[in-house]
Amino acid sequence: MPNGRPGDSRTHDILHHGLEVFGPPIDALVREIDARIEPAERDAFILLLETWPFEPEGTPRDPDALLQRLRALRRQLDPPRPKPRLEPVGATPPHRSPLPPRRAGSPLAALAGLLVGAFVGLALGCLAWLVLRFGVIPPYLWWDRGVMATVVAAVAIPSALVAALQGGRPTRLGHTLVIALLGFFVGSLVFGLAAGLLALVAAAVAGRPAFGDGLFLLIGYGVMPVAATIGGALLAGWTARRAWRDWLG
Repeated sequence: MPNGRPGDSRTHDILHHGLEVFGPPIDALVREIDARIEPAERDAFILLLETWPFEPEGTPRDPDALLQRLRALRRQLDPPRPKPRLEPVGATPPHRSPLPPRRAGSPLAALAGLLVGAFVGLALGCLAWLVLRFGVIPPYLWWDRGVMATVVAAVAIPSALVAALQGGRPTRLGHTLVIALLGFFVGSLVFGLAAGLLALVAAAVAGRPAFGDGLFLLIGYGVMPVAATIGGALLAGWTARRAWRDWLG
């Protein structure tokens, strides 16, 4: 009976004594399988090794056949690999999204958007009335409250609705419009005030009284609204472009 000494068992010689029995490739494969095989399959594995025929000179008969059988056994021990999932042409992979997740809307955010949009819209509506007053509206309607209210409402109401919709259900287009609206508000405020200040400074340098000869009205109703419109449009375009791009992350 084998007692564990070299030569008593081929399997024992390979695993415990480090002896070469079948050749380096097969012996290395035997050690790999032994480390992974289940106990229930171990007896059949050892039987295969111990009963494999040898030539009289002490070399294994048909080692390629034994190598193929051991490789087949090793493949059985490998866990099954998941089959790759084929997506239709043009479909977005499941782990990717065409747009990154954005902050969800809420009724409170919609209400806040409505208030902010209405405030900004009122300011921009007044600016629109000042611009149209000297370019479109005839002089006899300059102080007509109905005309003024119509012009202001035509700007304020859409502004409030866009901001409210963006707060309740954010979208890329709504986000861009709201940011552009705020950009126009800030740009028109900064450029309008800066233009008015520069006009007053220029009048003082020229020695003309700011409150005489209608100069103040020209600055307040002409220079400042035009500068505010141009500055607001420039900043609105810049902020809208950044907002549209940043929505994609």
